[in-house]
Amino acid sequence: MFVPEYNAFVHERLAVRRAIRTFANRMIARARFFLALVSTTDATASPAPFTRFHNLVGAAAGVTTVVLSGGVFQNALLLHDLHDALSSTSYDVWMNRVVPPNDGGLSLGQAALTLEHLSQ
Repeated sequence: MFVPEYNAFVHERLAVRRAIRTFANRMIARARFFLALVSTTDATASPAPFTRFHNLVGAAAGVTTVVLSGGVFQNALLLHDLHDALSSTSYDVWMNRVVPPNDGGLSLGQAALTLEHLSQ
């Protein structure tokens, strides 16, 4: 009885080690990606380095609309600066006007988009 239990224990430990190694390798790959992204962008240039990343992802996914909502957009300076920057691009920019941009506004927006999607 000792051998099967020991084998199961060893097998489980090896599976955990593989899972940890896989997770660590993924995190290292992501860190290398972001470091490469930042290092290949002129730090003195405007916009910020991660704008390039978002533009690449948006273009790859076919994104045409950007919604500025969520608790962080209660910061009026951030909201208006980002709105101004995005308005000069090809993106259609949406932002809260009547409801707050925090969780309540997000929930209302999600419900409205779901209702629109279901009615089509």
